Amino acid sequence: MTTMMPKRLKCPNCGASVQAHVLMSTNFHGMTTDLRRLTTGADPWQYMVHSCQKCGFTGSEPEFTGNVSREVAALIAERMLPHLRDETVPTDTRWEFAAMIAEWRKADPETIAQMYHNAAWCAASTEREQYFRRRAADWLEQSLEGKVSDRSVVLYLIGEHYRRCGEKAVADTWFDAAIAEAGNDPKQERLKALALQQKANPQDMISS
Repeated sequence: MTTMMPKRLKCPNCGASVQAHVLMSTNFHGMTTDLRRLTTGADPWQYMVHSCQKCGFTGSEPEFTGNVSREVAALIAERMLPHLRDETVPTDTRWEFAAMIAEWRKADPETIAQMYHNAAWCAASTEREQYFRRRAADWLEQSLEGKVSDRSVVLYLIGEHYRRCGEKAVADTWFDAAIAEAGNDPKQERLKALALQQKANPQDMISS
């Protein structure tokens, strides 16, 4: 079960007080084929990033204790402030804002991709989901130019994002790359099998 608690944060950009609900704990009971861990109860991703309703600064709880450069502050004012029309910023938009700020701060591409991936989950079954998936795929492709956590997983995820955008031919190319990268490594057997499945008989859930 997902638990959270109310907490007041201070915006590092404009100094405003931000009333947030921060994640305390959650548990998992399954996984989708785009590697989203499913939880019991409320979706934890909505409690992992927070937005200042006054200026638009968005980030995780620890980022509210950091500093904001003049350059990033100017971009926040230009790109985020004009969109603050509602009382609360939707969860998918919060992740999008967080990804944009991470990009301006020169975060690694894999981290930015994960933020867009989270945004896609939060925008599931809306017209924005595919946009976020394409952004995640783009950043994952950029991440391959450097060091990544697991190259086979990155290749697979690019394929799965394209598959869920309806681009099977492009997706299969990336699945093939993931399969080749996995090779005969015993540690990559499950990933290799998943990529083969998503080419031949794609599913949305990983069977237990």
